[in-house]
Amino acid sequence: MPPVWEIFRGSILDKDFYVMLNRADVVYSWGVLHHTGAMWQALDNAIACLKPGGMLAISIYNNVEKRLGGSTFWWRVKRTYSQSSKIVQHLMEYAYVVYFCLGVAITLRNPFKIIDGYGSDASTRGMDFWHNVRDWIDSFPYEYATAGEIFKYVHEKHKPELMILETHDGHVYNQFTFHKPASSD
Repeated sequence: MPPVWEIFRGSILDKDFYVMLNRADVVYSWGVLHHTGAMWQALDNAIACLKPGGMLAISIYNNVEKRLGGSTFWWRVKRTYSQSSKIVQHLMEYAYVVYFCLGVAITLRNPFKIIDGYGSDASTRGMDFWHNVRDWIDSFPYEYATAGEIFKYVHEKHKPELMILETHDGHVYNQFTFHKPASSD
């Protein structure tokens, strides 16, 4: 007999919601906790949903500050976009496209060829170019942390074992899989 799935709609920040859930063997949150406005609390709550012996698989935006256009810059852009009129949002989208095209052209690649082929591979998550532009700019709240900050926080507070870590340079996710010891409650 196949497993039974139940689907619920709720917020990881709503304690009344997440405590009513059965503890899970796997908690999977790919690119979500850093959009809650309370990333560290959301991380704690996700871990609280794990059974002892369970696995937590998460991705969190990388903190990139040592270059032009670092995480703080993008936080400001995303906040401005979220608080702006539709006209200003469209102008910001076009400005981002210019930024993208210049960044690609500097590497001597054709930005129009990349845009034309957008959505055809897994790295674009099936989105066309314009959906991806809006997905990036219109993702506020926006929080981020280095891989080391996430590991230290989770390890010191919850004591899970890090099973898999995949880090990236730039404004992409660092990916973690933690194992909650069977002896924890």
